[in-house]
Amino acid sequence: VHPYAQIALGILTAASNLIIAQANLDNAVSQLLEKVGSVYGFLSEDEVIKNIDNMRDPLANIARVISACAQFIKDYSETTSFWKRLGKSISLETQTTIDHYTCALDESMQQYRDCQTQDIQINIHRVLEDLNLEGMAYAGTAGLNTMKTCLENTRREILEDIITWVNDASHGVPSILWLHGQAGRGKTAISHTIASWLKNTGGLGSCFCFARDKQGEHREKMLTTIARDLAGNYPVFRRALFHTLDEDHTRKTTPDLLQQWQKLILEPLSKATGAIVGNVVIVIDALDESGQDSWRKHILSFLASMGAVSLPKFRVLLTSRALPDIKGALSGARHIKVLCLDDVPAELVQRDVTLFVSKELVHLK
Repeated sequence: VHPYAQIALGILTAASNLIIAQANLDNAVSQLLEKVGSVYGFLSEDEVIKNIDNMRDPLANIARVISACAQFIKDYSETTSFWKRLGKSISLETQTTIDHYTCALDESMQQYRDCQTQDIQINIHRVLEDLNLEGMAYAGTAGLNTMKTCLENTRREILEDIITWVNDASHGVPSILWLHGQAGRGKTAISHTIASWLKNTGGLGSCFCFARDKQGEHREKMLTTIARDLAGNYPVFRRALFHTLDEDHTRKTTPDLLQQWQKLILEPLSKATGAIVGNVVIVIDALDESGQDSWRKHILSFLASMGAVSLPKFRVLLTSRALPDIKGALSGARHIKVLCLDDVPAELVQRDVTLFVSKELVHLK
């Protein structure tokens, strides 16, 4: 199975487990639950399974919608409480939301049957929209760039290894994967490919990429940007972040990296992970381009500490060159998995180079 399809299947499995775990569902969501069940029934048919590798893009759309549905169902009681506080009609709001998800599922299923892929607008239902994050620093230029992804069918083995790690929900799986190698080995292409696949399936928490020409700006905004991304992608995290900022408004603008890490990321995640579909994946690319060692040592100490280990559904994909300070901090820790691109067999490198050259020659014709 193609690693992109593996991501989608992992999201679908996690979403089903989250839904099944809800013992006492309100009757109002039974319609949506039936629709989700019919989708799983279709995807379980033998002919569909046989062809699933060739249908990975429509499958990703389905996974993204199902993920949003599962989070709505899991968060339903809190959502209705919020609507009630706003004086809204719970039955009307519920039906409107369910109609939206049902329509999105019907559209994505039709695309699957028609072997087509079009972008489907999924409005993930959010609560506590009065949470204003405008004062929290955000690096808009540090995110995913789909123009930097791997050429189709290259780097397949390393991508499969990373996706297997992302999807693995078993106890004791390392929460951090450090991918390192010399300059030009393809670290950035791999990180953007993984981030792109995760985003398309609704499984990306945040993607933060350092750049040599924007070191200062990115350093100052890294953790707050990740926190805002998580709040935008996971309604339950957004609510948890609302509570921590309500307790202390200075946390929104504090330059204290330890407070940012603990109060804006770890604590909200610890309260939210039970209602999030699959693992929460954060991609951090090119940490070696962050500049000052004095700043980087704090980030490395956070990643090397046991704080990240305490969150079983937390995953960080980190790429960099093996600079002495990074290697010293990340090597040997039990919760950090290490992969080195310098160790990729020569025949696999040659295969990927041949694919790249062939693709370029086609463009020249």
